[in-house]
Amino acid sequence: MVTKELKLEEISKDIYSGHNWGEYYVITDFITWNNLWRTTHSKTLPMPELPEVDFSTEMIFAVYFGETKRSGRNISIEKVLETDKELVVSVIHSYPDPEEQTAAVLTAPYHIVKTQKVDKEVTYDRIISRPEID
Repeated sequence: MVTKELKLEEISKDIYSGHNWGEYYVITDFITWNNLWRTTHSKTLPMPELPEVDFSTEMIFAVYFGETKRSGRNISIEKVLETDKELVVSVIHSYPDPEEQTAAVLTAPYHIVKTQKVDKEVTYDRIISRPEID
């Protein structure tokens, strides 16, 4: 099986968004992209301009942690691997050390990247990252 890592370009990453539920997206059209961008930035004033994406040659991956009531949680797309049959998106869900003081604040972390368009099934490798407890 041949595996190739796709080059990713970060579009946006933050711990605050208007997208309050956990979800993974593959976006291949302008309408879906525009709607997701507007939801993501619905609590941001002024709303940032929609980044340009050429959907004839590019596609977007967007991952959302969902709303959380404590700081220290995050989500990121680590890499996208192309195999003979599929694209495998590695997504890291990060959590703070249970002993660490975290702020009581609403966050909704997300990460959006773009890459070259590839017409294959997409699967996800969900990685949980928690500090080791002594």
